[in-house]
Amino acid sequence: MIRLKSLICEVYSSEARFGLGAVASNGAVDFKEYSRDLFGSQIHGKGGTPYGRNTFRYADGIIDWSDGHPDKEVKHAIETYLQRKGFPFKKHTSYYDKFGPSDDNVDENYNDSLSDDEKTDLANLYFSVGQDDDETIHKNYCWIWSKSAGSIKAKKGGTHSINFGQTAKEYTYSGWYDVDKNMISIVFPEHEARKLGNKRPTEDDIPQQIYQALIRTFGKRKPTFMVFETVERLQLKRLIMEVASILFEGRLRGEWWFEDGQAVYADGDTGDINHEGRVIDALRREILDALGVDAGNHDYAPDFNDVKDEIIQNIGDELNAEELEAWKNDEFAEVVISYLKRKGDSKIDNKIYYIRGHDSKGKTLDAREYALVNWGWQRVKGNVIQTQTLTSKDLNSIVSGLWDAYNDELENRDEGRVSNENPHGEQTFDIEVMSTRSWYQGVPWSVLEKKNPTSLNPYRTRYE
Repeated sequence: MIRLKSLICEVYSSEARFGLGAVASNGAVDFKEYSRDLFGSQIHGKGGTPYGRNTFRYADGIIDWSDGHPDKEVKHAIETYLQRKGFPFKKHTSYYDKFGPSDDNVDENYNDSLSDDEKTDLANLYFSVGQDDDETIHKNYCWIWSKSAGSIKAKKGGTHSINFGQTAKEYTYSGWYDVDKNMISIVFPEHEARKLGNKRPTEDDIPQQIYQALIRTFGKRKPTFMVFETVERLQLKRLIMEVASILFEGRLRGEWWFEDGQAVYADGDTGDINHEGRVIDALRREILDALGVDAGNHDYAPDFNDVKDEIIQNIGDELNAEELEAWKNDEFAEVVISYLKRKGDSKIDNKIYYIRGHDSKGKTLDAREYALVNWGWQRVKGNVIQTQTLTSKDLNSIVSGLWDAYNDELENRDEGRVSNENPHGEQTFDIEVMSTRSWYQGVPWSVLEKKNPTSLNPYRTRYE
């Protein structure tokens, strides 16, 4: 670390500025400036430093992305932010520009030679491990590798997005364990797949720490492995959507938040904002309202930095000397926390932390969790519903929300769905209840619309 500090002193001019930052999926920027002496010793997510989906280091106008170049929209968000704050911008760079594959076009690999049929077969193969049967998916394990814990996180059924967050599997190893087939699928994340160049990953390329952890978790019967490249690089994301439209034809589509029975669209792939962004926007509006700032004219609630003049005009007379000094030092969020605490908002710390995506110790936080726990919202993706509790009030919100979102589609019946549990071929729903770690599989619409929690008991299982 001493050598890094000395290099900083040698390379950059005396007027250079430094900092660490992160850009969330909704474009929100978290950035903190550091002195020349402190910059080299700072690590993302440690000691309150910025942490999130797209992390970077800033040095004298150069933005160095931690995990490869992000989308153009993300780059534009940080460029705009830096310009507004008076920081110079020169260029974007990344570790992989220097140490990635030697091939100038890393996306030209063996997959480019595959026919459409071969790519579809590959997508079907991906689905075949743990996900190809609605009747058994609830007993198979959806898993990701937790680098911070050094262990496998696994949950029965569901999806990676529901179990671990919408973007979690993009940045770490992930997959499924199929109990009946005794098979583990493993998908290499983008930044790891790039290190292999044009080579398709095999079982031999799985890092030993992860391999041993998978064996400890699922290996009592010596499972076989099926290895894939990152979903994006394989073009599986597109293929999965195409195959899913066939596998789940007749299933409901679209992503929503059910907010007290009202369906609010939250599909980031086809709309303007995703589940996480919707919660962050609502949290910001709640805080700004408490500070006397009207965010009603904005499509998205502005960052505190962008309305600081209006905030200080509204609350300046009520700030104490310490808060005023912190405000002068651009510690806006800290002042907001201190002020609103005095006004009786005991949850303001958590609200700010969930907006930032991490707590004061650097622990990653998921804004969707805040909405489930604190507001009683339900998160919905097609026929899959996630809720914190399952009371009569929750069921009333779910049923009203489904009517609001899908209306007449709820009445559609299909002979292909007919079974002993669903004799009329109705739409069925899978419900995850977070507080009790319960999974309700294949609940028919006619049962759900009764709004009686006990009527769902026959469809209930528990997961660890």
